[in-house]
Parts: sequence; C-alpha cells; structure tokens
Amino acid sequence: MNTEELMELGLSEEQAELALAAFEEALEENNRRLEAAHADTLRGMALENALTLALADAHDVGLAASLIDRSALTVEEDGVVAGLAEQVQALREQKPFLFRAAAVPGFTLGAAPASGVSEALGGSLTLRDVISGRLHSQRG
Repeated sequence: MNTEELMELGLSEEQAELALAAFEEALEENNRRLEAAHADTLRGMALENALTLALADAHDVGLAASLIDRSALTVEEDGVVAGLAEQVQALREQKPFLFRAAAVPGFTLGAAPASGVSEALGGSLTLRDVISGRLHSQRG
C-alpha cells in the first residue's frame, strides 16, 4: 500500500501519509510483540529441556520437576539456566528416593555375578546350589 493508492480511494495526500505512518507504527509494534512472545517461548522451551535433562534419572521427571522453583530460574542469553544445578542438587539431597540409585561398579540386577564371585563359591554355582549346599551342611 502506498500514498497514491490511498489517494485513489479518496484520501488527501496528508491523510494518506498519516494513514501509512499509523499503519507502519502498528506493524512495528506488532512485530515487537511477536518477537517478545517468541523469545518467551524459546526461554520456556530451554527451561523445560534443561529440567528434563537435569532430572533424567528421576523415577518420575514430572514429579521431580514440579518440586523445582521455576521463579528462581533464569535463562541466560546463551541458553544456560542459572540456578538449576543448585536446586537439582538440593532436591537430590533432600529427596533421594525420587532418583534412581547410582550404578554400583561390578553389580547389575538380574545379571550373572561379577567375574570371580562364582569361582569363589566353588565354580559356576546357581543360587539354588548355594542354598542347597548350606542346608545340607547345617543338617550334616
């Protein structure tokens, strides 16, 4: 849209210029508002992603995340969430049951014993063999 087109619609040159100026100002304001909303959305996504990653070893990420004070967190220009590490560490110390236990080296649930354990018990014994042996030695 330009001044000539507005003048063809019956506006004077002054009215057309005022209308264009008002239109441009409204567009700029709308763009500023949209950019701010977009930046807020990106900050929110960065915060949610950081929370999800920081609480990845929680039994219930949503529950653990609900215990984080989001009002105390700030997303920096580079995307780093300030204050998150401290809150997650405090949550781990105050409510350790919310998180999976750290893996113990050489121990895996449901797997064969670590190397050397079976041999120390007399070869490749099963739990049944060990229990049976102990029962027989107690009766014996």
